[in-house]
Amino acid sequence: MFNIKQSEAENLVITINGYDLIHALTLENKILLIESLSCSDDVIKHILDVLTDNYTVTGFTTNNRNKHRAMFLENADLIQKALFESLQK
Repeated sequence: MFNIKQSEAENLVITINGYDLIHALTLENKILLIESLSCSDDVIKHILDVLTDNYTVTGFTTNNRNKHRAMFLENADLIQKALFESLQK
């Protein structure tokens, strides 16, 4: 998952493999990570870019974009209603 090397200047260099780190998390911590990411403005923007523009800012796209776009458009009114109700509270 990670390795630690001591450099010549007596400093430690820690290399962490993000893939291994994520897969080593407990289910509870994986869910917490997903919850945190799903509420991130940056992540939401990436998803909306794919749904509305077919591509993210960095050029990524999905093979299922039309399926996801249809699901998004079908639920857009529900999402708008939920957002409006949350603002009124």
